[in-house]
Amino acid sequence: MLCGAAALASCNLDTIPTDKYTVETFWETEEGTEAAMTGCYNILTNSALFGDSAPLLEETCTPNAYNYNNAGGYNVIAQGTHTANSSGIIANRWKKCYEGIGRCNTHLNRLPAAVVADDRRVQMEGEAKFLRALYYYMLVTYYNGVPLILEEPVYAHGSLPRASREEVVRAILDDLNDIIDRELLDWQWTKAVIEKEAQAGYDLFGDYRKLFLPANEHSCECVFNIEFSKTKNTAVNSFNVYSVQYRNNAPLLDLVMDYRTTTDGAATMGKYDNLDPRFAATNFYPGSTFLGKANCPAGEVCQFTGFAHRKLTIYDAQKRDSDDSNGETNYMFIRYADVLLMFAEAQNEVDATPSDAVYDAVNRVRGRVGMPTYAYGSKSQSEMREIIRHERRVEFAGEGLYYNDIRRWMTAELVMNAVIQDYAGTDIAVRAFDPDRDYWWPVPADQILLNKKLEQNPNY
Repeated sequence: MLCGAAALASCNLDTIPTDKYTVETFWETEEGTEAAMTGCYNILTNSALFGDSAPLLEETCTPNAYNYNNAGGYNVIAQGTHTANSSGIIANRWKKCYEGIGRCNTHLNRLPAAVVADDRRVQMEGEAKFLRALYYYMLVTYYNGVPLILEEPVYAHGSLPRASREEVVRAILDDLNDIIDRELLDWQWTKAVIEKEAQAGYDLFGDYRKLFLPANEHSCECVFNIEFSKTKNTAVNSFNVYSVQYRNNAPLLDLVMDYRTTTDGAATMGKYDNLDPRFAATNFYPGSTFLGKANCPAGEVCQFTGFAHRKLTIYDAQKRDSDDSNGETNYMFIRYADVLLMFAEAQNEVDATPSDAVYDAVNRVRGRVGMPTYAYGSKSQSEMREIIRHERRVEFAGEGLYYNDIRRWMTAELVMNAVIQDYAGTDIAVRAFDPDRDYWWPVPADQILLNKKLEQNPNY
């Protein structure tokens, strides 16, 4: 007993482990500080944000694609049957965004005393603020106002009420403006990026299909992307598996019929040869060569919709390699074509009639693939609005942008309350969208159980 008591008395119960990093030790070495910065980024590769096949599956919440097995919980959103108790993306995105925010806040709080070169410290501050802004952007885009936390996490943060959407947006803009004003990063707002594109090195990549292959990652079109790699000790994605083998992001007839012909005419069902080149670069279709053989040849029963998603996979016409299931293709969250079309859309809403700058931006995107361009002064503001919306749909088809487009345009209730169809026009399922409810996701039920001050979104 005495020996035991003596041994216990000599122990230092406050000893910090020396064989692993802790919150107390991360920033005491340059290696640890870099690891903390990496931790702020790692959340992006989680399936709740951009990892696994999240961007591709989000496309299935729109008239662009079909998710037959509810992978990730996206199909219930498309059907309008999701609730606050739904598992998958609705519950996970909230959690992971706050995990990312907590890491960024902690990193920003510890940076002033961190062991790191001064120029790298400045850069890290900019990166952490950008990432915090991105995580809050994801939250406010899907859930509306959310608790706003800008300090290192403490227990009391778990009982904060929701801030207004305006307050969260202001915090996002404050972070981004601080990055610009203090030159923490080489960051510019949309119009300035276009004006300084040559200086910044941005442009449209010449080949639309090859833009999305691993060999051309970090091209002139890439503004911000999520990195995936088997060899760099980072995550891999499931783009190849979900798009081609499972096909649970199978393109729908509604998307296919929205492509124009190369003379800018309307598409004809079953006619694929003279469509906008972005069609074949994005989709496998009946009769096209797929994994070394004809996809859905005449006389055979077609799988799912008869179409398969090609973009962001490594597949063209070749047979499948036995070791290609894990994807290394980076996901471009922002690419230069998006900058051009964001600018065109915003400027078109400001101008009573579309300015030359609007035509320039739209025509550059269309011209990259050889589609006819529009003559200056030939379109009204409302006509140009529809042209821009069409361009966004076909330019970014399969990339996960269309769901947020139809929500912010407030057209989701018009395009989602519909029957979805396969390549032959055969009905697959009925979709539903309640405009009094579904423009926002519910606050996950488990979060309300943890924090009684959280108010639920209307009609959930």
